[in-house]
Amino acid sequence: MKVAALLVLLACACGREPVAPAEPTPEPPRPVEPAATGAAVAPSAASPDPCQAIRDRFNQELAKRTDQCSTASDCACHGAEGGGCGGVTDSSTAKRLEPISKEFHDKKCRYTVQCAPWACEPKCQNGRCTR
Repeated sequence: MKVAALLVLLACACGREPVAPAEPTPEPPRPVEPAATGAAVAPSAASPDPCQAIRDRFNQELAKRTDQCSTASDCACHGAEGGGCGGVTDSSTAKRLEPISKEFHDKKCRYTVQCAPWACEPKCQNGRCTR
């Protein structure tokens, strides 16, 4: 719009008729991508992030926890692979989370939050696993 106004001012100053600005040239159509052949591709809207799928499985397994205990040895720590900052749960849940955590690290997935460091010292208080 500013260019058109400048052209009008310049044309008026020179005694000429103003020249209408040229219409923009439409962008040519983009070629259609070939169909997928089953080869691995980078994550996109069509193919979800594999690390998010691992986080989701971690959280689904963590949601099954009971956190019940009789002694501290019934409890264990878990990592932050699900997107939180890690924590303490019952030992059986922690064991089910281990292979998912390994897959997370093997695929070089990244944590979604920066958490403060904490010492893994699970306790059993009132029949519940806690820090």
